Amino acid sequence: TEILASYNLPQLSEAYNATPLYKEGYYGNGTNVGIIDYYGDPDILQQIAYFDHVYHLPPPPSINIVPIGQYNPYFGLCTGWAIEESLDVEAVHSMAPMANITIYNPSIPDLATVIGYIDQQHKVDVVSMSFGTPERDIMEIPFSMVIQTEYYFMLGTLEGISFIASSGDGGGEGYSIGQPLGGIVWPSSSPFVTSAGGTTVYLSCKTAEQEAWSYSPKGAASTGGVSILFPQPWYQSMEGPFSTVEGRMTPDIGLNANIYPGVNVVLPGNLTLIIGGTSESSQLFAGLLALLISKLHTKFGLMNPLIYTLAENYYNKAF
Repeated sequence: TEILASYNLPQLSEAYNATPLYKEGYYGNGTNVGIIDYYGDPDILQQIAYFDHVYHLPPPPSINIVPIGQYNPYFGLCTGWAIEESLDVEAVHSMAPMANITIYNPSIPDLATVIGYIDQQHKVDVVSMSFGTPERDIMEIPFSMVIQTEYYFMLGTLEGISFIASSGDGGGEGYSIGQPLGGIVWPSSSPFVTSAGGTTVYLSCKTAEQEAWSYSPKGAASTGGVSILFPQPWYQSMEGPFSTVEGRMTPDIGLNANIYPGVNVVLPGNLTLIIGGTSESSQLFAGLLALLISKLHTKFGLMNPLIYTLAENYYNKAF
């Protein structure tokens, strides 16, 4: 059986059984996915047009760029955030081709201000975040900002916004210096956020297999562990081997992330690079969630109680 060395992002819709929704006419129509990427990408609109041409996708109904603070997208080129934004937007668009996309480009480090602004605007159904700070480094951030951000995550979920964040690419021990039970990252460790971890997907002849992303030649792997900041939320209280764990556990769900095979991403200048990581996972899930919102005509808010209820009743398979 031939296994591809890399995938085109639209191919992954087959792995997650999105094609039946497409056949029913649900492509994320009428939904709006928010993506947070710092600084920006000056070529993102042209890149998406080229991406659509290459993969025969319809252009998204709208792509809105919303700066928060001073807007200098060329700084995204210097810092690497333009590459991140390329992956994020293309992954969401590949899963939900007809979803509106709002790109939030902050230039300020205060995540509380960013989330508060998104809550206040009340324009998006899903917000994806492909970044994180190891919990052991949180003390370098004013903790009042973390508390305020959690407050805004809570308010946003009450509005019906679903927040998704990448769990990290450091494996079970990659960020664990001074932290037991694996070093996990925030904001994916927030109890009001769905933590998207990574898997390895193998596509062949219209079939797909998925396994844990636990090793790659460069040492990266899906991050998971137990929070030292947040207690175990009610939706994770269950019988079994984790019944004695007291902290919030991540990730909540896993999607393709391994760079072996990775995905082809169009970068500034229309260059193509093979990329992976849980930055991809969070965006894939955001796009798939937009399909469900389109079909069911409802917002979900906090997804985690539903995910764990489905997992408990369907042999640990929620989606």
